[in-house]
Amino acid sequence: MFNWYKLTFLLGFLLILFVLLVYDRPKIINDGKIELRLLANPPPGYEKKFEELLALFEKTHSNIRVKHNKAPGNYYTKVQTMMVGKTCADVVHFSGKQVNSFKIKDTLLNLMPMIKRDNYDLDDYFEVGLEDAQSTDQEVHYLPLEGSGTVLFYNKDLFDQANLNYPDESWIWEDFQNAAIKLTKDIDGDGRIDQAGCVVGYWWAEAISWIWSNGGNMVNKQHTKCLLNQPEAIEALNFILDLERKHHATAKSLGGTESAGVAENFSSGRIGMIVTLAYALPTIMDAGKNSNIRWGIAMPPKGKHGRPIRYTSSGWVVWSGTKHPDEAWELVKFLNSDKVMKEYCFDNYYIPARKSIGLSPEFRNRPDTSFDENILIQSLLASRPLDNIYALRSIASDFGIALDKARLGMSDIQTEMDKVVEKADAALNEHSSKNIATEGIDHD
Repeated sequence: MFNWYKLTFLLGFLLILFVLLVYDRPKIINDGKIELRLLANPPPGYEKKFEELLALFEKTHSNIRVKHNKAPGNYYTKVQTMMVGKTCADVVHFSGKQVNSFKIKDTLLNLMPMIKRDNYDLDDYFEVGLEDAQSTDQEVHYLPLEGSGTVLFYNKDLFDQANLNYPDESWIWEDFQNAAIKLTKDIDGDGRIDQAGCVVGYWWAEAISWIWSNGGNMVNKQHTKCLLNQPEAIEALNFILDLERKHHATAKSLGGTESAGVAENFSSGRIGMIVTLAYALPTIMDAGKNSNIRWGIAMPPKGKHGRPIRYTSSGWVVWSGTKHPDEAWELVKFLNSDKVMKEYCFDNYYIPARKSIGLSPEFRNRPDTSFDENILIQSLLASRPLDNIYALRSIASDFGIALDKARLGMSDIQTEMDKVVEKADAALNEHSSKNIATEGIDHD
């Protein structure tokens, strides 16, 4: 008797086998080319141009094919997972601050041997970009594509209406505070603030730069003691907190969170000043496309020991597990070539990482922008990277909780920073006792 059950089972098995072995098999291209994998999330609206640039690389490097993938979401967690699983891309887009946390795990390739072999010009890079990733004479694990310092965005129309002079080189903290107070208004008389004077940002990395400006630091030079409860730090934190608590001059007065809709509120004339990284330029310009406001940028106000300017950047690394290090290096050089760096930075309003481009008249005198690019360069040259301290990788959450309690009147900032320092010192001591090298902490 014919067994239809066995026949059905056999046919089903053969179908599954066909799918696994034939239908679902990755397409193999036997053209003799080396396939390089690139992981990068291009800026919104730049995807097509980025793919065109990669096509140009393939045209000039006929032995290489580039497979570009994106990783939306928790980017660095995904990168780490792929590296652990030995499935990472050969070349990866990175922030400078993240480099050290990966470098210490030997997941990033040291590019210095190839840099020396090819006489690649590192002197053309702004020094702060290489310092951000703790590059040395012997180790370079990262090449920045662009970088950014902190600037002051201001609404010229609101300054004119308040009969205030625009921010300039002479501005100190007191000038900023006075302007923020005068720019804060209840326009319709309903008892609610309709126009806020400023946004300074309470995120720890933004607040730290105000501490620098006042002569303070996050840690001592030996990285053995946290300094966030010292007088210089407490004075700086009280200054930015009082803009909200005492003067009600921040965007928090508009309702919602400090950071909610900042670009939109600035472009619609509801915020007078924003102190933040120049990375905000494309967002503010995009939000202001349908707005007629006049605005400019200036250097942040001076404190007792300089200006509140921090640096951050993004660029390229090569995974240490790559099977094609020389080809990956060729791709990195192309991605930081004159053509690519110019197009990438000019199109997205970023500051080029190389001096020959960033200091060129072509960049500093752009006819298509209303702001002064020289301010961007001035800020970059005055900026400094955040400390790279692995032991304090929890500082972001601890710092945020402390500021929130002080902002809400639940405690004072000195008491809360004493708690932060106690925990930080314990971590630093434990870290030192284990003789573990320092590495980066999350900041982007």
